[in-house]
Amino acid sequence: TTSGSTGDPLVVLCDKNTNNIMSGITTTRSFARKEDLKAFLKSGSRTIGVFATGGFYLANSTVRSRLLAMPWKRKQMAVTSALLPISRIVDELNAFQPVMLGGYPTVLELLIDEQKSGRLNIRPVIIMTGGEYLSEELREKLSETFKCYVQTNYSCTEGGTIACECTERHFHINDDWVIVEPVDRNNNPVPDGVQSDKILLTNLFNYTQPFIRYEVTDRVVMHHEPCPCGNPSPWLTLEGRTDDIATFVEDGKEIKIAPLAIYAVLKETDNLRRFQVVVHRNNRIELRLIAKDEHDKEEVFEAASRALSKFLESHGIKHAEILLSEEEPRQHPKSGKFKHIINLAE
Repeated sequence: TTSGSTGDPLVVLCDKNTNNIMSGITTTRSFARKEDLKAFLKSGSRTIGVFATGGFYLANSTVRSRLLAMPWKRKQMAVTSALLPISRIVDELNAFQPVMLGGYPTVLELLIDEQKSGRLNIRPVIIMTGGEYLSEELREKLSETFKCYVQTNYSCTEGGTIACECTERHFHINDDWVIVEPVDRNNNPVPDGVQSDKILLTNLFNYTQPFIRYEVTDRVVMHHEPCPCGNPSPWLTLEGRTDDIATFVEDGKEIKIAPLAIYAVLKETDNLRRFQVVVHRNNRIELRLIAKDEHDKEEVFEAASRALSKFLESHGIKHAEILLSEEEPRQHPKSGKFKHIINLAE
């Protein structure tokens, strides 16, 4: 499942061929440096990802499907839920002692202070992020804190791993499996070196549910000039989708929650077609929503509010005011990008 590039949800069917191709790309192309692959294999290949669970998100469902097919790999491969309080995530990571740590950048950012304080004590040889934009600032902080190489990739449920990052931090397109067309707002082609308003994505390996020129509102710049890394495939620089980390205050203590955790909770609300959460000061939450079909908006809001309140309480946030907004979810007026979680509390 995916939120879709405009915030509208989508169910994607993946056949065996699709899963095999995505697994092959991950295994053979995801490591930017050979020494990290060697260190990963030499140290036992234990991999854990901090991802949204409870739904069929790309990262979570990929690991789950592999474990169903190969249950003997449970000591080498695992997922911990990004929906858990940070203290629980820390406990699970300490118990697993991963060689490779994966996760959304906004979740991994919350682990930096945990590692520095000693509450988290892991020594990964590589960190692989995905699902969100990884800023250079956060990349350096993660690398400094965990003493390892940090890299990312460009993926989505509709196209799998679209591009893999090289040592030059260029995203090389897996152009034998996907076609990426940078276009402007009117779907006209954008030349190399010019930032697009979106891309049109064609998936060449999912025969069960083909995607042909599927719109993804990621702004990219296409490059065909040679890359110093030696990879001949065209490469991208991109401006990723960046939801905000939500910040709350309870008993004078600041509590931060990763945006995809909040998204995963609300996504399961019945009859909620589209939503946007705006966090204001004093733990005031504005919920913008669109109900499915003819369902009552107030009833859908009440269900969403109960689920969100319960989730926040599990993170120690007991005093939060959730209000139904008169506004509907909307994309940014200039970039056209959609944020599910907007933090205005700082």
